[in-house]
Amino acid sequence: MKRMMIAFAAAAMLLAGCSEENTEAPVTPEVTDWIEVTGGEQEPLPAAGTEFAVTVKSSGDWRLAGRKEWCRPDVTEGAAGAEVHFTVDENTGYEARSVVYTFMSGGKSCKMTVSQEGGVVVEADKDRYEVASAGGEFRIRIDANVALTWELDPSCSDWVSDTTPVSRAGMPERSYIYLTVDENTTYAAREGLLRVTGEGGQTREITVAQLQNDAILVDADTYPVEPEGGVITVQVDANVDYTVEIPAEAASWCRHTSSEESAGEGPLRRTVETFEVDEASMTRNAVVVLRAVEGGATAIVNISQIVESDAPIVDVPDEAFRNFLLQKGYVVAADGTKCQLTDAGMELQEMDCSGLKIESLKGIEGFTELVSLNFTNNMVKEVDLSANTKLSDLKFETNPVELMNLGDAPVMLVDISGTKLQVGEKWWEMVYPPKFTLISSQPLEVKAGDNCVCTKFDMTQVPNLKRIDVSYITYAGYILYLKRGVHSEDVVYRGTTSSVEIVWVD
Repeated sequence: MKRMMIAFAAAAMLLAGCSEENTEAPVTPEVTDWIEVTGGEQEPLPAAGTEFAVTVKSSGDWRLAGRKEWCRPDVTEGAAGAEVHFTVDENTGYEARSVVYTFMSGGKSCKMTVSQEGGVVVEADKDRYEVASAGGEFRIRIDANVALTWELDPSCSDWVSDTTPVSRAGMPERSYIYLTVDENTTYAAREGLLRVTGEGGQTREITVAQLQNDAILVDADTYPVEPEGGVITVQVDANVDYTVEIPAEAASWCRHTSSEESAGEGPLRRTVETFEVDEASMTRNAVVVLRAVEGGATAIVNISQIVESDAPIVDVPDEAFRNFLLQKGYVVAADGTKCQLTDAGMELQEMDCSGLKIESLKGIEGFTELVSLNFTNNMVKEVDLSANTKLSDLKFETNPVELMNLGDAPVMLVDISGTKLQVGEKWWEMVYPPKFTLISSQPLEVKAGDNCVCTKFDMTQVPNLKRIDVSYITYAGYILYLKRGVHSEDVVYRGTTSSVEIVWVD
């Protein structure tokens, strides 16, 4: 009995133990999300571009996010242990650059930064510079992030020179290269190369192109024709197309009849122009202009017929003044610098030869019918108008006139406030006469005024001087010379103020 009780108790304990195990839930091990990326480049990638790969190790599937512009992954998601291949484009900009990619798996993420060096950049603001045929200095702007060297191609070294200041040589970032181009006298366009190299080897080639020197060349300045008329031929060498212009006043007796091309030299094409001229009863001159269709090139063909007459012959040594008279048909070429007046010249009453860089008006004495003369903006220092006895209207500002002889010409007002010569763009870039001397028999008025840059006025040879206006000249050093016993101080008009000193001359 005692043994049965012990056995029952043992069985009860075993059953109780099994029942306890079955009532508790099983324990599941804890799983932790994780992800890491291995491999790839640690240093900044080269600017030239490259490829690289990384391995994604993770607790499960993964995906990545990030910009895919210049650095592009071949996949954006995958399983644990997968490789991602990246392609990196060339960096053509100045600056280094970088992009961040984020790899994510479950609730975990990690970041990878891809960096790339800046490119070696040498940029010119233009790849081609055009230079006028006259040449000159110009500059080329170069933007770079490395030190620079440059050289001219040997093919242009005889007409292009490097005038860059030494202090600018090799400067990085923005640099200016200065080049000086000689005048093009070859009558053909030409090109050269400038090679700019940045440290690291990148080279930029810049073309320097110089325009041709447009030319229309004739074999003579003047073509004389006998009074009975005839045919003349003009040999023209040109590198441009041109038109033949006969002035309206000569069209009735001078005609262009043909153009015949022949072999020329180099870039110049040779053409023979033929003109037919009628019989003349008086001296005359036709100024035929050969004018470029494009550009400003011209050539002058003077076709002259001289008929024996009493027309005056004058010496006109100033080439600019002589060409003006010839082109206007006022004279015909006689011998050297000597010219014979045409009927138009002998009857001329008004002449405007302003702005022609004339230095001498010698020869003006032959135009005895002149009433009005305008020679402003020239370079005349002395002028004798005593033979132009009908002259009454005179304009000559912006000339450095030192001596003017009017003789008996009825000019009643002489304005010398503008007796100066502008030699630059600035108002102070000018030359002016130290002294202005006037000769006249007329009771005229002279105006100086506060704008006058001439400081000495000699009126001793103007016995009938009516008045000289020196008002508002307030600077020291201005002197007015008057003739004692001929002039009185009453002829001097000072206005409200004037510091001009009067010096009396016996």
